[in-house]
Amino acid sequence: MCIRDSNNTIRTIYEDRSGIIWIGTDGGFAWFDDTEKKFVFCNVEDESSGKNAIWTYGISEDLGGNIWLATCSGGVFGMKREDLLTRSDKMIPATSNYCMMNETFKLKYDGCLGMFCDASGNIWVNAERWLYKIDNRENKAFYFSEQLTSIPCRSVKTIFCDENGEIWGAHRDALFKVNPQGDLLEEIDVSSYTE
Repeated sequence: MCIRDSNNTIRTIYEDRSGIIWIGTDGGFAWFDDTEKKFVFCNVEDESSGKNAIWTYGISEDLGGNIWLATCSGGVFGMKREDLLTRSDKMIPATSNYCMMNETFKLKYDGCLGMFCDASGNIWVNAERWLYKIDNRENKAFYFSEQLTSIPCRSVKTIFCDENGEIWGAHRDALFKVNPQGDLLEEIDVSSYTE
């Protein structure tokens, strides 16, 4: 068990649907208690893999209100929101941990940088070497690779979902758009926009 303290290096800030502010740091993550006017640090660990949510780089909420974390060394964690808000003084077990070591929730690489939940409830994650789509209803992760697309997924820097539900991403030299129904990546030519 690894208990960590708060850290001032903030990697991400996320406001959930109920208005609670969550922050990801190099020491884990925390939520802001508006009543007490303080941040409450959360220690999350998956008992089966031994991974923890240190170095939280991305935070999102799924359609069921569960909180998801993308971490730099532990993969992706899913937790019940109520557990995080009521058990913050103790180690909080993850309900799922997608990582390289977990055969049930398998990822190709653990270094995850950002994430969001789409309108269908899928969790999208950009990792240092991969782009993942996690179907948490089926408990499986789909990953994009150069064998499936010409876009260099190993260098995806950021992803986001616009107000129309379209998924966009950026790698070193270009933008791309994802068609979530067919899981197809389309590269956007931005050369005409540069000088």
